[in-house]
Amino acid sequence: MRKLTLKSHKKLVPLNAKVEKREARREKKALVAAQIDTAIEKELLERLKKGTYGDIYNFPQETFEKVMDQEEVESNEGEEEEEEETEGEEIEFVADEDFEESDLSDIEEYEEEEEEKERDRKSGS
Repeated sequence: MRKLTLKSHKKLVPLNAKVEKREARREKKALVAAQIDTAIEKELLERLKKGTYGDIYNFPQETFEKVMDQEEVESNEGEEEEEEETEGEEIEFVADEDFEESDLSDIEEYEEEEEEKERDRKSGS
């Protein structure tokens, strides 16, 4: 008998079903409230971007700054991509004496191709 008492036994703790159910309900309600808050926030931001309210609006400063930072990051990424594209191209200067009319037509064709590529990128985005 003494050996049994010296050994450590796991103590069984009953779970209160009433408390567990209450916690589960509270969690579900909190999730629904959070989803509603994010939906409202997105809708307000869309309206703000569209200029629905004009210059008058009462919007939480933290949320507004967070959105502005996200837009700033997105615009910076776009600028970096453009810089990378232009860095790969080398500009070659040619003296006027070496320049012929056939070269001029080549340049025009090249510019047209570049414009088509740019249009395709814009329509693809």
